[in-house]
Formats: sequence, structure tokens, C-alpha cells
Amino acid sequence: MTKNTKICLLVCITLSLFLLIPSAGAFEIAPANPNVGDEIIVTGDSPTSSVPAKMVFTKTVPVEDGTYLYYVGKV
Repeated sequence: MTKNTKICLLVCITLSLFLLIPSAGAFEIAPANPNVGDEIIVTGDSPTSSVPAKMVFTKTVPVEDGTYLYYVGKV
């Protein structure tokens, strides 16, 4: 691979990443420093009709008779 080909490939990959990654700076999270039990609100604008979102949280669930149950509602 020549030097020009490598540079061209690097530029194409970089531009592709900018087009595929949504503008995260356009979103605001309130409160900025949430505590346990706080309601978190995410607001913003997007040039697309949907925005991928991922939520991660932990919950301690008691074990009774060797089984456990946790219902996730209104998440």
C-alpha cells in the first residue's frame, strides 16, 4: 500500500465515523450529577428520527427459596 493510499483510507474512515456517530453534544442530561433515586431527563435534537440509547443500572434482589424475581416496569 502506498503512502497516499494509506492517507486516503484514513481520511475516509475518519469521515465515516463522524457521519455514523450521532452528535452527542446536542443532548443535555439533567441533573448533571444525579444521585440514587433521582429522575434523569435526557433532552436534545437529532437530525434522524431515532437515537440509539443504552441504559445500565444495578439492582440487589433478595433470594427466597433459591429463586429470585425482579420486575422491570416503566424503565
